[in-house]
Amino acid sequence: MRKQNEQSLQEVLHEILKKYNLERRFEQAEVADIWNKTLGPSVANQTKRVVLKNGVLTVYIDSSLVKHELNMLKGRLVASLNETMGKEVVKEIFIR
Repeated sequence: MRKQNEQSLQEVLHEILKKYNLERRFEQAEVADIWNKTLGPSVANQTKRVVLKNGVLTVYIDSSLVKHELNMLKGRLVASLNETMGKEVVKEIFIR
């Protein structure tokens, strides 16, 4: 049984991130990590940079073939990333 003044580690981390305005940076890092894990090593190796800003995820890819394939899957990617994050973080994806 938890005492009234006890908090879970997740609650404490959330408060710290909020207090120091680090939530967006944390989400940025988490989305980049999830991107690489979800799409696997072949796409991760082609991914040069993943940037999340105001709900827009911009992903820089080397291969034009991979860019084309990912552009066709944008809707699924948004849904998958948000599901893994547990909240709506990504509203739109641009593949560059």
